[in-house]
Amino acid sequence: MYSRLRRNFIVITTIAILFILGLTISTINIVTINRTREQADKMISFLYDHYELIEIKDLRNISEMLNRNEDLDTTLDSVYRQRFFYVEYDKDNNVLKSNTDRIVTKNKEEAIELANRVIKRRRTEGYYDIYRYNIKKIKDGKIVIFLDIFDELQSQKSILRTSLYIGILLTSLGLIIVAVFSKKALKPFIDNEERQKHFIADASHELKTPISIISANTEMIEILNGESEWTESTKNQLARMDKLIKNLITLSKTDEASQEAMEKINLSKLLVNTCKDFKGRAEIVGKTLKTEIQDDIMILADYEQIQQVINILIDNAIKYSQDDNVILVNLNRVRKTASMKIGNRIKNFTKEDEQQIFNRFYRADESRSRDTGGFGLGLSIAGKIIKLHNGKITTTYKNEWLFFNVEFPIA
Repeated sequence: MYSRLRRNFIVITTIAILFILGLTISTINIVTINRTREQADKMISFLYDHYELIEIKDLRNISEMLNRNEDLDTTLDSVYRQRFFYVEYDKDNNVLKSNTDRIVTKNKEEAIELANRVIKRRRTEGYYDIYRYNIKKIKDGKIVIFLDIFDELQSQKSILRTSLYIGILLTSLGLIIVAVFSKKALKPFIDNEERQKHFIADASHELKTPISIISANTEMIEILNGESEWTESTKNQLARMDKLIKNLITLSKTDEASQEAMEKINLSKLLVNTCKDFKGRAEIVGKTLKTEIQDDIMILADYEQIQQVINILIDNAIKYSQDDNVILVNLNRVRKTASMKIGNRIKNFTKEDEQQIFNRFYRADESRSRDTGGFGLGLSIAGKIIKLHNGKITTTYKNEWLFFNVEFPIA
């Protein structure tokens, strides 16, 4: 159990680290991409507004325009370092002019071809290869401006690679740290569980002696004075105490399921045989056990523990069934799962009962549980055994019918 708990702790912590780092890396890269796009669009807008001044190198006016434009984080030198080209069209999409003076990788024919391609996209802005483009309206036509953002795209890739490397490194370090310190982090819990086990074992051992003495004294009183309602009551309570001690010991040992005890068992045969054993007992109390069991469903399990689970659930159904005297037992193969359902009719089963029914010492109906000798430990034991076998147990309550639904992986 502790190794599985430690493994789950490491997995959950690693997922948390991955989530936080993934969110951080994604945020950094999204902000970088958006920042690049915004700056490129602002620069294109500036070029659109002042491209004629840039062509004639009217530095004074361009500098004044930059000073007025607070949104554009650049300088005059930076503007002239920009690599861009543009193509002008009339209202009928005929090329009026193309300018590639500010770029060396494209001639006028290539610029026109590229502009024609982006116009066909029917989008006023976007990316094309290493360029960010905008389509702006001008008098009696439009202009397509391409801005070379190769350096910015390379910077984006560099940030992405660096952040991924850092993320992998931090995740690896986090995993190592968690693996090293997980045992220490879980030590208080493990120590507490061990103390509980020792207490249960010691208390059970110490209780056996007084119970044996009381039982012997009660038998002697009956020999000397005959049976009475008082001796009968004492024997009943002693039997309940003995059952409680055995249940407590069983509960403390369910965490110690041995892998060596696991074997491939025929759940169908086990369930059929167990139901046969319970049919006589059910008839004695005026109840009927109805079964629908699919043949040859195999699971990997500890035979004794799974038999104990079935005993607990059927015994529980016989004890607490109300009004309707029928107990239903069903077993089917559902894809790769063995699905077992055991149900009985019961009134007033609440949401609180459904949430707490597998807790230790919880009883859905206090008065009926005491009448039937229940301690609220059986279902807790069954739940722990099922969990140790990688199974699942749930409840379904509908139309006053309570079903315990158990699932095991098929071997």
